[in-house]
Amino acid sequence: MSRVSFENYGQISRDNKEKSYTLLAGRLKNQEESERCIFQDVIKKLEITSSDKVLDIGSGPGNIAIPLSFICEEMTVVDHQDVLLKLKDRCNGINNLRFLDGNFIDMHIDKKFDKIIVYSVLHYLKNNNEVIDFILKAISMLEVGGLALFGDIPNISKTERFSKGQFGKDFISKWNKISPPNSFKINNLKQDNQNVVFDDNAVMSIIKKVRLSGFHAYILQQKSGLPFCYSREDILVVHPDSAK
Repeated sequence: MSRVSFENYGQISRDNKEKSYTLLAGRLKNQEESERCIFQDVIKKLEITSSDKVLDIGSGPGNIAIPLSFICEEMTVVDHQDVLLKLKDRCNGINNLRFLDGNFIDMHIDKKFDKIIVYSVLHYLKNNNEVIDFILKAISMLEVGGLALFGDIPNISKTERFSKGQFGKDFISKWNKISPPNSFKINNLKQDNQNVVFDDNAVMSIIKKVRLSGFHAYILQQKSGLPFCYSREDILVVHPDSAK
């Protein structure tokens, strides 16, 4: 993610005393139940098995990584050192978790993985070029036949389509009445005005560039019940035998 957003998340984890790991993962208080649905969705889309070595880039407090660690052979997480401290507090007795603190953009990881998770991260990058570089760097670490899920991508084109239908109008009206205010009250967070914005063209551009690099790439729908299912979507990348 952008360096400003990266440091902001570190400060949130360091300074906020909130016990809700849903909030620390960037969700809202009224999304705790839907947050738990993410784990099952990831398992299904990535076809997680007991022999998998999994990399979670931007793991946050471990809402995906910790339950996955009970299923896969090895779980490696990447995030800000202060974010990982929150995760470590939750995983006593889990011996297959590996921690890499730092911004993935600046890291070199000399290892291959069967599955890679990048969930609710891409929209914190600066621009489309950085998004492509980030994705290509991540999928270069896939084993042959491996899968990478770039999940929870906010697409303004999808949001616009949703908001024009009657169900969308009713949902937005109800959401505005029940949605809690911004949960974090942290002083001195830097304003990050450089974050990328995704629309249909940007998403299709990602698919095209990933495929040109020798990988399969697909847009996946977010099922009903996920926190932002009506405005976000996922991209699944597959490392085929022919990819270099």
